Amino acid sequence: MSWLLNLFKTKKCYICNQKAVQPKNYIDDQGNDVLVCYKCVEYAERRALRKR
Repeated sequence: MSWLLNLFKTKKCYICNQKAVQPKNYIDDQGNDVLVCYKCVEYAERRALRKR
């Protein structure tokens, strides 16, 4: 039953809106904490998201 609950609690990537695999913490322009998956890290840094 717990695996079913974890299925709904998965975090989404801020860039691609898919399941965040190996997520990294970043801060967007408004100062909000966002998660970025490992595939989108390079793009996030080009968009000037700051590392947390």
